[in-house]
Parts: sequence; C-alpha cells; structure tokens
Amino acid sequence: MSPLKSAAKPSLPSVRNCRTASPNRNARVHGEWSILRSSGELRDSQPGIHLMKLPWFMFGSIAIGLAIGLGSALWQTGFAVTRSELSLGQPPDQPGMPPLPPAKGPQPKVEVDHLRYNFGFMERSAKGTHTFQFKNGGDYPLRLRKGPTSCKCTLSSLEDSDIQPGESADVTLEWRAKGEEPHFRQTATIFTNDPKHRRLELTVDGFLVQSLSLNPPEIVFTGLTREEEMTGKSRLFTSVHEDLQILNHTFSKPETAEFYDVKWSPLPADQLAPGDKGGCEILVTVRPGLPTGPIEQTIRLETNVPNTPPAELRIGGKVGSPVNIVGPPGWNSDQNVLRLGSVRKGEGVKRELKLMIRGPHRNELKLEAPKTDPKELQATLGEPSDLGNVVMIPLAIEIPTGAPIVSRLGTEQGPSAKIRIDTNDPAVGQIVVAVTFAIVD
Repeated sequence: MSPLKSAAKPSLPSVRNCRTASPNRNARVHGEWSILRSSGELRDSQPGIHLMKLPWFMFGSIAIGLAIGLGSALWQTGFAVTRSELSLGQPPDQPGMPPLPPAKGPQPKVEVDHLRYNFGFMERSAKGTHTFQFKNGGDYPLRLRKGPTSCKCTLSSLEDSDIQPGESADVTLEWRAKGEEPHFRQTATIFTNDPKHRRLELTVDGFLVQSLSLNPPEIVFTGLTREEEMTGKSRLFTSVHEDLQILNHTFSKPETAEFYDVKWSPLPADQLAPGDKGGCEILVTVRPGLPTGPIEQTIRLETNVPNTPPAELRIGGKVGSPVNIVGPPGWNSDQNVLRLGSVRKGEGVKRELKLMIRGPHRNELKLEAPKTDPKELQATLGEPSDLGNVVMIPLAIEIPTGAPIVSRLGTEQGPSAKIRIDTNDPAVGQIVVAVTFAIVD
C-alpha cells in the first residue's frame, strides 16, 4: 500500500475537466529563485532561463544567508514554522487536522490501497458508494479526521478514532451522480497525523448516462381552485429499452397522494424521437379538495428498465381560493393588501377592488356585508355580474373627507386596517383584505 497509489485510468472518451489545479505555494522560495544543489547553479524558476554558475562554497554561503534571513523575519513577525509546513510538498496545517506526534520518537505511516476510484458509467441521479482501506504502517497510532468534501460527496463511515500500528480501517465515500456534464468528479479530503502526509484527497469519477428522460420534467397547474379538477400530461422516454413500462409510482408527500390520479399508456413508434426505443404518455389529474396554497409534489415512476433509478416527475403550481381579488395600482394580490399611502384629511380617497369568483359553485357563494376596523374606513359590496365562468362582485373602499388623523401603515404602532367579509362556504371561509394608509393634514 502507498498513499500515492492510484487506480489505473481506464480508456474512456476524453472530456474536459472544469476543475483547475491550484498553484503550488511550495514551488517557489523567496520570489522566483531556487537553488539547485546538484549542479551548484542558480536558476530562475521559469524553465529554460540559465542565470549563472556558482561554486560550491558560494552555494553554502547563500544557503546560510537565506536561513538567517528567514529566521530573522520569523522572529520579527512573531510567526512560527511548524514541521508540517517545512515538509516537502505539504501545505500548512489547517483547522481540523489532528496534532502531530512528538518529533523524536515513533511515527505513524498512512497507507491507502488506492486514492482514486473510477466507476465507469453510472445512471444520472443514482447513488454510489465506495470503500477505501487505510492502514497504519508505522509504529505510532494513526489518526484520521474528516476534511472538506465537494458538494455531492459525503464521508459516511469515518469516525474520529485511532488506527493502531499494523491495523486497518475502512473509509466509505457516498455520492449522488448529479450534474449536467457527462463527466463526474468529486473529492473528499482526509486529514492525518502522519508528518509526511497531513492530507490525502480521495477521488471518485466516471461518466453519467441517462436511460430515462421526462418531457416536460414538471407539470405546473395554474388557475386551479379547490373545487376544480385539472389534468396535465408529460412523456417518459428511454433510449435502452423497447418495451417501456411503468410498474409502480409513489409520492414524495404521501399525505396529499389521494388528490392525484396517475395513468399512463405506451406511445406508438411514430411519436418517438430518433434515438428513443420506447416511451409512455403520463396523465396526472388533480382531484377536488387539494388544500389551498402552493403545490409541491414529486411522483416517482418505477419502470422495467434494469439498473435504473425511478424517473421523478415534479408537480407544481398553486391551488387558489375560489375568490380571487384584482385591483388598481397599490394592490398586492400575494399579501391581500391595498396600500393607499398618505391621504389628506380634507380630500379623502376612493378605490375599487373586484372579487372574481370561480368554480362550479360560484353562483351559490353568498357574501355578508363587510366589517371594517377602524370605522373611519368604509367598504361596500356592489351587485354581482355573471361573466360566464366567473362571477364578479365590486368592493368599493373609501376613506371619507374629514376622517380624523390616524396612522394605519402596518407598523407595530399603527397596524393595518382590515376589511372582513364572511361567506356561506366553509372552504372559502372569511375573506380578509388589509388596507394601509395614514390620514394627514
């Protein structure tokens, strides 16, 4: 075993790796100069530039001078150089690294069966795991600690424990094969107390394939109310299986699964794109009764394509109340608030909102007379108008001339005014409209 040993690179298509190597801070000493002991030459660190020949006694003098200068600088700045910082090719200690053993005495020696694992080809969005074996080839307890990992990798089996001399321990790396690019590469760092190898980087890489694809990947329901039923569709395609079948489906939020009906049917060959071997059309129907608010659901479709994770069809949108309110500038439909700003006492102000009632029971919905708080705010319902599939009822809002000075801007000292309208439908409940204003001289 060797900490530098790596799995052989398989013969795979060449794909550009977006990851860039960071500069080696240990490659330069005192600017651009380095001393080559073997030839006694002083060279610029850039290749191909030969500066001058130096005799051996001058090499020794320069080395001593550099050592004195470095020691003086460290003494003046108050910095200390740790042994790991002076180790060849090792970066300075980082937070989370285990402490080093005493310099004089037994030392640990980390050995890894391999540092890189190539999984070849893997289904996109699938989960993968791989185990690396660490061994202590030294004569002092070896300590391993978790370092940073890339966003799609986790170290699942590494615990803060010691590996005794001659013993081994497994470190398992888990990842989910996500990403738009065909080439996948993720890393995890292991910190050790081996002075020669303070950090080791474990790598998993390979190529991602996708046997199943949804078009569109999400069904969005808009303009849906609790009393309505609505159907959306998507199509599932495969490039590896001619007789595609959906065997089962599950929901990410089973508490609302009863409001969804999922059906599928095979697509004829003339509706398949080039490269597709099979396909299905999926119909998703939202039944009445889904709670008001955002729709956040995912349907997992299990298929007969072997070694392939379920396709995930997202369901989005919003279930609105049968009563939708529209208004002039200053109306915020998301918060149900009408902002009037500053109103002069001697002028007053009038605005009109429109209550749009949809659904199969729109003509049966009854609204009570509005109640306002404070009483300086007045609200009146007009006569309903049947516009076909919508019933419109105007709501007139007025701050009359001569109203007393007051601030209802929605602050803690001056909370917003409220208009409350009771209905005869428990599903609709009470309609509440907030109004913010300040009456000034």
